[in-house]
Amino acid sequence: MISARTILYVVLSIAVSLPAFLESFLRSSGNATLWVAWAATLLLLWSSWPRYESRWLRAATYGLSVLVVLNLVGSAAIAILHGEPSPTLPPNRKIELHFVGRNIEPGIASEQTITTNAYGHRTNGPVDYRHKPPGVLRLVAIGASTTEDRKLDDRKTWTNLTAEALASATGRKVEVINLALSGVRAKHNYLSLLEAEAYAPDIVTFLIGINDWNHVVAREHWSPLRRFLVELSPMTFGNSPLYRGLKQANESIRLALQRTGGLDDKVVLEEDNTYRESSLDSLARPKTVAFHPTAVDSDYARWVGRIFDECRRKHLFCLFMDQPTAYSAATPPNLRKRLWMTPPFADYTLGMDDMIHLSRLYNGWMVDAVKKAGLAFCPLADKIPATTEYLTDDCHFNENGARRVAEIVSTCLIDRRAAYDRR
Repeated sequence: MISARTILYVVLSIAVSLPAFLESFLRSSGNATLWVAWAATLLLLWSSWPRYESRWLRAATYGLSVLVVLNLVGSAAIAILHGEPSPTLPPNRKIELHFVGRNIEPGIASEQTITTNAYGHRTNGPVDYRHKPPGVLRLVAIGASTTEDRKLDDRKTWTNLTAEALASATGRKVEVINLALSGVRAKHNYLSLLEAEAYAPDIVTFLIGINDWNHVVAREHWSPLRRFLVELSPMTFGNSPLYRGLKQANESIRLALQRTGGLDDKVVLEEDNTYRESSLDSLARPKTVAFHPTAVDSDYARWVGRIFDECRRKHLFCLFMDQPTAYSAATPPNLRKRLWMTPPFADYTLGMDDMIHLSRLYNGWMVDAVKKAGLAFCPLADKIPATTEYLTDDCHFNENGARRVAEIVSTCLIDRRAAYDRR
């Protein structure tokens, strides 16, 4: 007969494991850090199973088991009380990126240096987050990969180039805090805005939307089980207090080793884009489906509306843009061959006409919604031609594209200087 103690430990093990497997399922693949942390968590839980003779050892192992259970409860409490945390890039990174082979993306030099600070932000120099120096203009950029500029050198991102243009026009030092992260959507952008408020921004820019419409396309093909599990995503193991604490401790140890010379402060990566090769030319996938909505997703509209409300409530100067894409009847064949987000990582594709419709629907809605909310809008989509002179694929900017975006955005900001440049 199975004892009640055995049943208790098995039930707790399943409960502890579910958030880890949920996270792996939602990401479509696991990662080494996740599974090491999961295994360590189970080990901590079962450490109190043996009947130790030492009172102190018994107390320690029971304490570790309680910690694991509280971590599970804590994950649920965080999800209910605070929702998901504002996502960021890994902190304290210096990546020397070398593009090699035949799949180098058009318009990007083979050598790039990408860094993040202790907050996981891309910046244009040191930032005193707690005390903004007098006379400094602080620009916070919110968005996804098209704002992160993840494959562009720190000096070549459109956010940093915009800061240079603003500094030249205003005669003031301009600090950039880039909160963008590839793959995020409007609800994450809202969380980033809440985070940004603590940094006393003078300007907050938003370039958002494409991940939201891709999410809607993908959701049309989800099973009922996946739809249910996605609603539980804030309770995944990666959002738990224990995992976040261990991750922070790991970063602190790594940074300490860097400072003492025990670890190189840079990571050298060779990138040949072979992992994306099978995804390219997505319009040629064997299966084509139709998707022609007449309105933007209500969830997207709700989160963007919350961003609008927060900008007005806190009297922030928020500048919104529409998303340039390669979805056009005039897109040349060499760029069409580089498309992979129609939608990304799927076994089907929408036709070009549907992709054109989607991008126009969401971009047009953004234009109208921003103007209706009485906030600032900078037209971008129609000013970035769908060619490899500016884009590497569906929407990502190459070096020339980032320069063009910076020219447009800086002009929009300089024209509205009176709204934020209060000396």
